[in-house]
Amino acid sequence: MDKELLLTRYFDGVLSEEDRQKLLEWLKADPLHIEQYVIESCIHRSIYETLNSQDTQKVVSGFMDSKGACAADFWDALLKEEKTAPTVAMEAIRDKCELGTLIPDKTHIERSHGKFNTLAWFTTFASLAALIIMLVYVHLNPKIISEPVAVLDDMVNPKWDMSGIVAKTGDQLFTRQGIYRLTSGIVKIKYDSGAEILVEGPCAFEPITYDEIAIYSGRLYAYVPSRTLGFIVSAPNAKIIDLGTGFGVYADNSGNTDIHVLDGKVSLVAGTKADTRQSQIVYENQARRVKQQSESIQEITFKGGTFVQGINSKTNFIWRGQPLDLSDIVGGGNGLGTGRQNMCIDLRSGMLIDSVPRERLQRKTPYVAVQEMDYIDGIFIPDGSKGPIQVTSQGHLYECQPTMGESYYGVFNGSILPLKIGDKGYVDYPLQFKGKIYGTAERPAITLHSNLGITFDLDQIRKSLPSEGRITRFSAKCGVVQGPEQSVKIDDYSNFFVLVDGVERFRAVDINYLSDLREVELELTENDRFLTLMTTEGRDKSLHLGWAFFAEPQLNCAVTGQ
Repeated sequence: MDKELLLTRYFDGVLSEEDRQKLLEWLKADPLHIEQYVIESCIHRSIYETLNSQDTQKVVSGFMDSKGACAADFWDALLKEEKTAPTVAMEAIRDKCELGTLIPDKTHIERSHGKFNTLAWFTTFASLAALIIMLVYVHLNPKIISEPVAVLDDMVNPKWDMSGIVAKTGDQLFTRQGIYRLTSGIVKIKYDSGAEILVEGPCAFEPITYDEIAIYSGRLYAYVPSRTLGFIVSAPNAKIIDLGTGFGVYADNSGNTDIHVLDGKVSLVAGTKADTRQSQIVYENQARRVKQQSESIQEITFKGGTFVQGINSKTNFIWRGQPLDLSDIVGGGNGLGTGRQNMCIDLRSGMLIDSVPRERLQRKTPYVAVQEMDYIDGIFIPDGSKGPIQVTSQGHLYECQPTMGESYYGVFNGSILPLKIGDKGYVDYPLQFKGKIYGTAERPAITLHSNLGITFDLDQIRKSLPSEGRITRFSAKCGVVQGPEQSVKIDDYSNFFVLVDGVERFRAVDINYLSDLREVELELTENDRFLTLMTTEGRDKSLHLGWAFFAEPQLNCAVTGQ
């Protein structure tokens, strides 16, 4: 088979096992074949980079470097391989003619002479000379070409050092323009190749190529989808080559570089000198440090939560991989502590208010949309006495038990509720369960007095995550808070339900203040849109002290692949 066809199939990644053997035999046949293979590989890589927005200088430099590779390191490695390779027996070539072989008489054959085409030879020579001159000129006079390779996708409270480049959301990021110096805040960079980079100030960085970014100091997180395999983060004393991952890099002011792999694996190359360079594969939940002076690799404690993995400037969302707190969202926050405690969503208006209604609430509207809160779809009083009830703004229905159609307070995320006690009027009563107060920052909770429901919009929450982020699980604990000693009744019961797109996924019935907290664990997929938490009156058919609550309600999130 033609060797050019073999090489073409090799570069296209479609070489069969039989062809591979033929290619190996061709390489072994002559050292010049190996040199030709190396040069063609370099040319192939250069063409690939050109088609991916690389400049001409890189093509020429890559080709010139290929000669150096053949003459030095490559041939040293080849010589070592030749010394250690097993001996291959070769069939002896017969240099004598066998008896009976006819030998033609060449004494009467006249040698013919073709005409010498002077113009053709001159043209060929001139073209070759022009090509050599052009290559030498480009190599000695490189033209710096700046090309766009990424976009600044989002920013949260950024401040730029005026000595560097200043950028704003939507700006393209170019190679060969200089160093970006972010003094504070966080920026999100989306490479054209698909890689996403989160940079946290103070940090100095620079786009190098379409598949490489350099960090000189500071902290960044890189998420690289599988289609962009091979993305490189360069630090002063190391290179981190992606192998399908999410990883964080921290370059401190002392010259050390820390690498924390949150997903998949990376190839870590430590050192700047070829003769002392070390390499190592670093896997998920592992961390390594490259020391500045020794350029050695040492194991360190994994701390993936120190890197920002997602931002959303509209909601001031800064995600470091931690679970999202739904009680914080009820308080008007983004799930990461930006909400306020002791806030209530009014069942009558769907608005967020800072006081708890004291009067009894009745079911007048089947479903109340919550317009001002992106992550909450709506709230409602469940009552199935007239048929299935609406539990989402998209019309999902649920076969609910008949209830009184009434409730108290509204959806609340605090630790204090107003309670009327005889002639004393209303007093603030702490929401406590077995001696512990719930609804605080330490023990977050959503209080849903019997006959209340709230629906969260998971798609809106996903928009705050990285572009390939996903919600994997909902977890919580549910129970009934103990009332005042003079009012508590052992037969005050509440029922708990968790729905996904109107389908029941969890149920706990006839729970009172003596019951243990019930664990809720639900796996969620990217197709799940609405999460509904709901309570109803228990078998006592009464609202008396139906102080039902969901403690520590959380959404666990991950980037695709984790």
